[in-house]
Amino acid sequence: MKIFPAIALVSIATFVLMAESGHVYAQPHEQGAFTIITASPEPDTRGIDTNSRIGVTFSKSIDISSLNNSTVIVYIVGEFNDVTVHGELTYDSDTNTAYFIPDGELSYSTNYRIVVTPDVKDTEGNNLTSEYIWEFTTKNAFGGCGGS
Repeated sequence: MKIFPAIALVSIATFVLMAESGHVYAQPHEQGAFTIITASPEPDTRGIDTNSRIGVTFSKSIDISSLNNSTVIVYIVGEFNDVTVHGELTYDSDTNTAYFIPDGELSYSTNYRIVVTPDVKDTEGNNLTSEYIWEFTTKNAFGGCGGS
């Protein structure tokens, strides 16, 4: 019967050693939350070309059925209200990047706001963790920074 305390002591020592090495409580590898990792043009940039592509890169592959003009919205920022810019959304699955292609060139000296809603989903059905909003300003007709 004296063997049991020895086994218990060895078991406790092994458990402590494993706990200190981080192996006892190891969890399955979690991939991060579904988020936006970059936006283009960069937020708060001034002097953007009027033919620039608007892009947003996601941390995971997205469910393209959740990508539409209600989940990615481009506005011209107005003094009293914002005006929606019409265009088409495309998706590059190799880079997890969605691009907004306006129906025409962007306007000179104009502030734009892009809103990506949490209704965008990854291929596993997870929504974006939060709404993502950024703004940029196009250059003026003479090549300066533009905007108001």
